[in-house]
Amino acid sequence: MARVYVHVSKKTLKIVIAICAVFLAALLAGIIVHIVNYSSYETVDAKVINVYSETHTRHSGGKTVRSSSHYAVLGYTVDGKDYTAEMQLLFSGQLSEGSTMTVRYDPANPNETEDTFFLYVMMIFSVLFIIVEIMLINSLKYAEDSSKDQFEKYKKKKIMDREKLKQLSE
Repeated sequence: MARVYVHVSKKTLKIVIAICAVFLAALLAGIIVHIVNYSSYETVDAKVINVYSETHTRHSGGKTVRSSSHYAVLGYTVDGKDYTAEMQLLFSGQLSEGSTMTVRYDPANPNETEDTFFLYVMMIFSVLFIIVEIMLINSLKYAEDSSKDQFEKYKKKKIMDREKLKQLSE
């Protein structure tokens, strides 16, 4: 596999690192807000009643784009009363009918359960942004200086070379 080298100035790299850090901070803030919003929810074991998928079709730029969303219908009991909830899944096959899982529900309104789909998406993207940040910060060691810095180094080298030539010719 051939390596591809891209020359990027340190300044540009620092800007990209800052932008990624802002996105990472937003994701982490979203995770914290989610945890705070659902902190009063209680847990209960739920049984997976049904698992199904919906296919979505849209047309974009003359192309047909299909995507699928996967859902599970959960049944659970709170204070002797049965409830059902629908949960969006990250991928098909994540849960199967008849399996059990723990869900968090609002004690004031047991019909309402925690929406974990976006929490999981935010967590996945946070991990990806952390990996990207580490790679970008590590690449700062190898980044080239800006063209202005390079020009200054070139001028200094030329002056030093001239001085050495003078010394040698004397």
